[in-house]
Amino acid sequence: MLAQTADFSAFAIILAGSIVYLYMRNRLQSYEIAGTVVLVVILCSLALTLILGQWRPILLMNLLGLAQSGINRLAKRAHRNTVLPDGWAARNAADFSNAAGAIEAHPKRLALTLGIALTAHLINIISLYTLFLAFHQQIEFGPLVAGYAMGILFWNISPVPQGVGVVEGVMALVYTSLGIHGFIAALIVLAFRALNFWLPMLLGFILHRRVKIVKPKLGT
Repeated sequence: MLAQTADFSAFAIILAGSIVYLYMRNRLQSYEIAGTVVLVVILCSLALTLILGQWRPILLMNLLGLAQSGINRLAKRAHRNTVLPDGWAARNAADFSNAAGAIEAHPKRLALTLGIALTAHLINIISLYTLFLAFHQQIEFGPLVAGYAMGILFWNISPVPQGVGVVEGVMALVYTSLGIHGFIAALIVLAFRALNFWLPMLLGFILHRRVKIVKPKLGT
């Protein structure tokens, strides 16, 4: 919970600068504004939930309980099994309360977590810049970060799992609007996604299978 909140918060800093840059270049599109609004709503919801978890845990559990019952009723009307199992509200309320307590007890660790999350984004931006250099395409810092920010934005809010197809399209569209040739932009974005998403997913799948194989041996 803390890691997700820290990642969103650190990314919000990068996104804010990108929105300002695109606005100043008259390249800010309505879908970019809409996506930013969705992320802001998510951040505000997380912040409110953490506050309730710290100061009003019973109220938070009751609200999550109402959400759980409402979602399960909708699932029954759609002739589907129960979506959220019994105890979901209590477990999630406890998670939020523990996360809020950790923030209050260790504010320096929260700052460190934010710093690590921001560093991870900066490493991704540097990696993206090296791909532009590898394809012999010059790009300034503003367009580089703007394209990255919009891609990560729709990675987080896209209804498609991991934003597959959406992220690639949005990033390529942003870079094209900022003067990068469409073919080169598409190649760079696809290469970035391959290194940033598909390759780690492949390695994770392989390691997951190895862990499942090794685990029974460890228990014997």
